[in-house]
Amino acid sequence: QAMAFAHRQGVIHRDLKPLNIMVGAHGEVQVMDWGLAKDISAGESKGEPDESSDRSVHPESLIETTVGDIVGTLAYMPPEQARGEEQLTCAADVFALGSMLCEVLTGFPAYHGKSLNEVMRRAITADLADAQERLKQCDGDPNLVEITLNCLAADPTERPHDASVLAEQLADHRTGIEQRLQQERLSAERERGAAVAREASLLNQAKWERRRRRLTTFLSLA
Repeated sequence: QAMAFAHRQGVIHRDLKPLNIMVGAHGEVQVMDWGLAKDISAGESKGEPDESSDRSVHPESLIETTVGDIVGTLAYMPPEQARGEEQLTCAADVFALGSMLCEVLTGFPAYHGKSLNEVMRRAITADLADAQERLKQCDGDPNLVEITLNCLAADPTERPHDASVLAEQLADHRTGIEQRLQQERLSAERERGAAVAREASLLNQAKWERRRRRLTTFLSLA
């Protein structure tokens, strides 16, 4: 919802990742570090990195923000951003959100590897085969997996248009899960009720059978 609001204002974050997400004391989600944010509605950037910044990046920084021609974090970065394209859309943030969903479902973001160069190559070429295979093999809800795969589409036009669309899809998914759980609870309650009724019927049958035997015994005695 936070990113949906930003996108409605025409602002993209460009560096969404778990390290930039915080949960407040009351469960509210806060998006941090807007240093690379860009106002795409006005075509003006906010917090662009200084071109004179140190361009060297160490292998340990696979989940750290890079500087220079490529801005953002490679493990969560859409291919158009990794290639240094300037005309980014809200779909770039949607990819990063999808990468975080991928990490939730599989334990790793969209791209991971043994070196920065490997991760960079995968990001630039949109080599998503590993992420797609991990998602298909995970035990996550199929609908959530499909949403994640759509977010990780190499072509930005094939992703949800912005975070509002993604938030809607996730809300529908959650509603569907709650409805399914409610139906399962109702079904379980009906089954328990039927089991109790069957047990009561058997007890009544046994009780009447005992009475019938006593009556038969009495009549025989008489």
